[in-house]
Amino acid sequence: MFGISPKWIVIGGTVIAIAVFGTMAIKGIREQGALGERVEIQRQNREAGDAGENARLNLHECHARGPRFDYVTGKCES
Repeated sequence: MFGISPKWIVIGGTVIAIAVFGTMAIKGIREQGALGERVEIQRQNREAGDAGENARLNLHECHARGPRFDYVTGKCES
């Protein structure tokens, strides 16, 4: 018809299929990596928030009991 043999059509289709599947695989790998990083960042943020909240609660508990809070050591002193 256009002078293209069926062999070249099969080869071209195979190359296109490999490129499409390869692109999809690379995209999936990148998304998994990004998800892993987001989970790690969320975990670190949660730990930092918890540590800050615990420090705030410790300070308020110390003042409620009446002793002096030492900011250098982070402890309540009598």
